[in-house]
Amino acid sequence: MDTEVRTVIGYWASLAWRGVALTWQNVTLFEPGKAPVSRSSLASASPPGAGDAGLRLYQWLAIAFVIGGAAVTALGTTPAPSPPPFDPVIAPVAAIVGALYYLAYGADLPRSNRRFSRLR
Repeated sequence: MDTEVRTVIGYWASLAWRGVALTWQNVTLFEPGKAPVSRSSLASASPPGAGDAGLRLYQWLAIAFVIGGAAVTALGTTPAPSPPPFDPVIAPVAAIVGALYYLAYGADLPRSNRRFSRLR
């Protein structure tokens, strides 16, 4: 656990057996430079849900996208097609395009005062 940030750890447990029910909940707060503060209760309470977790919508969406991405990654795939054979006619075109990219992104114009003209 990172000791430089405020951290909250919560537990909720419920046990029911032969008509006897017991619910236990605990919240511990860790703050940098302070002793941990813990609160426990045996009072009856409903189980925590998404609204009780204190997460914002974008955090729930991030969790959903990670789980969705893992599911899509686990799906079966077809192999990628083989690349086409090399065509020597493309080499001069590739050199021209490469030179244009170099001039656009790699050229430094030290005497120009135009925006983005110097690489600093």
